[in-house]
Amino acid sequence: MTKALILFFSLILTTSVFAEVTVKNLKFKTFGSKGVLKINYKGNLVDYPELKINQNSVYILIPNAKVKKTINKEVKFASKGKNTRLNASQLSTKVARIKVIVPFTINKVKEKVSLTLRDNQIELSFPKLAAETAYLNTAKKGKVAKAK
Repeated sequence: MTKALILFFSLILTTSVFAEVTVKNLKFKTFGSKGVLKINYKGNLVDYPELKINQNSVYILIPNAKVKKTINKEVKFASKGKNTRLNASQLSTKVARIKVIVPFTINKVKEKVSLTLRDNQIELSFPKLAAETAYLNTAKKGKVAKAK
């Protein structure tokens, strides 16, 4: 009987350790000279998300996570109009990807981009720079810089 109970509780603990994370929503706010994206999720985050920066894009890859429904938003950030795009999607069966596309070369200030975890939230903070005409024009045409 005790062996069965030990086996039962160890299975429950193992299952909860490897439980998936579900991305719930994206909330974006501007605070003075920086932008903050809050990614709300449900579940236990086992592995730390991976941060990638490429030209005018920031990618957050969340292992053992899923996005039930793709999230797409356009928000006002660096200039007039909705010029910053936010996207949450399923990259592979076990990896969720959050993508932020800004109208300036964020690669220049990648050391000022930070990722913080707290209270079932992943918080991405990055500086606000002047919008670059080249990125404003490609945003209108729907083109995105590819991740390397």
